[in-house]
Amino acid sequence: MAAEPLWRDLLRRRVTHAANGYSEAQDAACLAALQETGLALGQARAALSLVDHFAAGWRATGGPPAKGEDFSAQFEMLFQGIAATMPAPNPRRDRRLIFQRRLWILLRTVRESAALAYADEDTLNELDRRIILLLASQGDTPLSQASKMIGIDKAQVSRAVKRLEEAGFIARPGVRSPLHLAASARDRINRLVRIALLRDRELTFDLGEDALATYFDVVESLIARARLQFDQERELANSPAGAPIVAAEGASSRCGIRIDRSRVLPPLSTLTSYIVRSGALLYKRVTPLSNFETWVLSSIECNAPMEWARLVETVNRDESQANRTLRRLSELGLIEREGPPGRRNGIFRLTEDGARLHRLIEDTGADRSDFLLHDIPPQRLRSFFATFDTIAYNARAQLARENARAELGGP
Repeated sequence: MAAEPLWRDLLRRRVTHAANGYSEAQDAACLAALQETGLALGQARAALSLVDHFAAGWRATGGPPAKGEDFSAQFEMLFQGIAATMPAPNPRRDRRLIFQRRLWILLRTVRESAALAYADEDTLNELDRRIILLLASQGDTPLSQASKMIGIDKAQVSRAVKRLEEAGFIARPGVRSPLHLAASARDRINRLVRIALLRDRELTFDLGEDALATYFDVVESLIARARLQFDQERELANSPAGAPIVAAEGASSRCGIRIDRSRVLPPLSTLTSYIVRSGALLYKRVTPLSNFETWVLSSIECNAPMEWARLVETVNRDESQANRTLRRLSELGLIEREGPPGRRNGIFRLTEDGARLHRLIEDTGADRSDFLLHDIPPQRLRSFFATFDTIAYNARAQLARENARAELGGP
């Protein structure tokens, strides 16, 4: 496994620092780090549980948990036991091909910390903030251009703009006029900008200018190709037979991202938006499932057998939506339930048909990642992923700090 040295080191450090215990934020950060190496959530949880019990045993002996030859030998046996239970690696799923999963984990971490950082602005959702911060950075912008830069459907952006007009953040003389930030909301806007600048600069801690220049250049290429992917999926939406996605003229069209340390995250959000939108069209075309149903199916497979409570936690949706999705997947013969009566007591796993469909989804995801990363020189990819790893590490530290601040009730 290519990521084995990294998660071996993560588990060893987990044992080393076990004496002080772990907060919920530290647990979440460690799980996210293990998932970024390619482990499924269920595998990451099982690995942490094993090493925590191992550390508890060492503490019970009264000796330091990470010293001496006995510790090293026993830890190596434990690690090899964990490694032996892992599925054989798919050669297509190297660290590049799981980029979309790692990108989703990074943005989830950032959103969790943002919910705490912007707690005083609880009337604004994430899209509202993205529009305000875009206008603060770019100046007056037409609605269609804002939609393209954010990567969100124009109708959805239009509804958000209407909310922001009613809340006094945006003022424009007519519906066709460029979006303009209202002077009357300048104090609140400046507060949002200050928080965003601080958070984005924290994410670039320990990154040099050359690394950031390569990062922005690669992200710009990825967004251009993700847009092309989305445009082609729209064309294929009514053609079930479809055609393979190939690079077309204009595929290298750029969106003009500025190299700006204070705006390192918005391009990743835009990239994710295009990936999700094209993925929704693609999965609807090649499977009987929606994008969310595909996500639930993959979550069950990666964590099988999966309990109801963990499923709701993983997909981050309310119980009624999760229950409706499980019922549909069951009706399609893709999942099966075991356990006593009552949905909260059951555990779920894929049927043979579900496993076959999941393999199709995995192969399709690999094809999409291949397309996004096509023609980017290996050296630039290595630099990009090194920068991405640093940003992800800083995001986990940022979340741990926000959680600690919230627990202490600080400002």
